[in-house]
Amino acid sequence: MIWIILGIVIFLYVGFSLTLFFLSFTNWDKSPELPVKDSYHIERCAKGYREFDSFEKEDVYIQSFDHHKLHGYFIKNEKSNKVVISFHGFNTEARKEYPLHYSYYNAGYTVLIVDQRGVGKSKGRFITMGVLERFDCLKWIDYIVARYHGEVEIVLDGLSMGASTIMMAAKDIHHTQVKGMILNSGFNSCKEELAYVITRLMKLPRQPVLWTAQFLARIFAKYDMEAITACESMAQCEIPLLMIHGEKDTFVPYENLHKIFPCAKAADKKMVSVENASHGIACFVDPERFDSEIQQYLAEIDF
Repeated sequence: MIWIILGIVIFLYVGFSLTLFFLSFTNWDKSPELPVKDSYHIERCAKGYREFDSFEKEDVYIQSFDHHKLHGYFIKNEKSNKVVISFHGFNTEARKEYPLHYSYYNAGYTVLIVDQRGVGKSKGRFITMGVLERFDCLKWIDYIVARYHGEVEIVLDGLSMGASTIMMAAKDIHHTQVKGMILNSGFNSCKEELAYVITRLMKLPRQPVLWTAQFLARIFAKYDMEAITACESMAQCEIPLLMIHGEKDTFVPYENLHKIFPCAKAADKKMVSVENASHGIACFVDPERFDSEIQQYLAEIDF
């Protein structure tokens, strides 16, 4: 009888773990727009979607190191050879998250907005919270540098997992064309963020749930959650950066800002805390300051 009960418990735990893993690391939210409810947020999102849909966009593709076809929207601005490459966050896609990004095109820049692996028009079965996406970031930089035959300046812009993607890639960015990074609400590592979600948001025991998730990531998605952290990567990168984080963030804790920022080797760096902003919505809570900080940063790096 004991063995039967034990077998049932193990069976249920394995089933639960697999369900949790696939819900966490595959793109299950297929809604076309952000689920905002506040009237101002709705208005800003609607404006952002109208703007994005009105652009003349070129669908561009690259191949990842592990042979996935990755997609981006290339929005050419004839006024400039300065390009902003934008990386979206977890379980969303380029168009869906556009209203959360600064309107770079209207500021005179060419924009490449990418669908990260496994979402939108990009192939790949699993989201890896920046661990493998960091290699995709490097490939997108290579693409822009090659497209402009080196005569280009680049700023990298990321939100949430997109910010972490950039930070994890930072130590391997060697193109001098990359002039800056704008990092909004990023986390230090896949493992730390998942541990926080498991214990604080899901109210589950850290172990063995985290260990099981790490094991499944190795088996199914072929990556190690501990392969890289933002801190260790940023400690080897001198690219100027602007970090933004909402003080009321309960998805990627605000503490990440104060953990990662001191690690950054860059001499030219600034962090901005936005009071009363929850995850990724500083642009809604304090739009004037959000836009002003970005404009000032871009001016300071002469971009």
